[in-house]
Amino acid sequence: MTVCALSVGIASAAPLDCRLAPATGKRVLAELFSSEGCDACPPAERLFAGLAPGPEQVAIVWHVDYFDAQGWKDRFALPESSRRHQSLAMRQPGPKIVATPQVYLDGAAFNDWRDARTLRSRVLRGASATPALTLAFTQVDRSDAGWQLQLGIDAGAAAPTPLRWQAVLLQSGLSSQVSQGENQGLTLLHGHVVRSATGPLAASGEAPPRTVRLQLPAASTPPAAEGEIDLVAWAEDVEGKVLNATWARCP
Repeated sequence: MTVCALSVGIASAAPLDCRLAPATGKRVLAELFSSEGCDACPPAERLFAGLAPGPEQVAIVWHVDYFDAQGWKDRFALPESSRRHQSLAMRQPGPKIVATPQVYLDGAAFNDWRDARTLRSRVLRGASATPALTLAFTQVDRSDAGWQLQLGIDAGAAAPTPLRWQAVLLQSGLSSQVSQGENQGLTLLHGHVVRSATGPLAASGEAPPRTVRLQLPAASTPPAAEGEIDLVAWAEDVEGKVLNATWARCP
């Protein structure tokens, strides 16, 4: 068995009894870029809140930090969110647009997301494709330093190489009372929010690995007790196309 160790292990990590998604079929990675400083973002987040991790999709919400100087500092904003947003935008054909709210499906911009039926149809169409590889968490460990994630990979003969791997820690059931900026006076509810991220980390070699280990740092501010935690990992090719994704729900 080939092992692709993309990080060092976390000392004294304790294994967790997590609910692990099975390694079956294709899951579409739906990414929303949002901000508490954007008055058009709350409806987008409400739409994404209905995309629970499941057999067809994994939804994640990145809060960017480039609105933080415009009257309201988003407590969930991460520099990794802005870097991911810029990276995806630069890979798109045509104009390179960075805006919020903005949606990407499997690494490609999707502009018709405001129609829930159209979004759902597009996700189901993507999930019906035969995946180049399947993946699933096989072990999740946690320590004060962060999370150690192990993925099992089953790649077909057509799987591209090299591959890149990325993982995020999500939290749902969050809320903020906004006192300044475009959403002043509103209480905003959030789900599937990225609290910590690692990658993209490249794996070299002539064939996809059978096992990948990723180290995910602890969130800069500890996840609040108010919301549940999900872990999401995905594989993408060197052009940024997401090949498949998986998730785990942990205590």
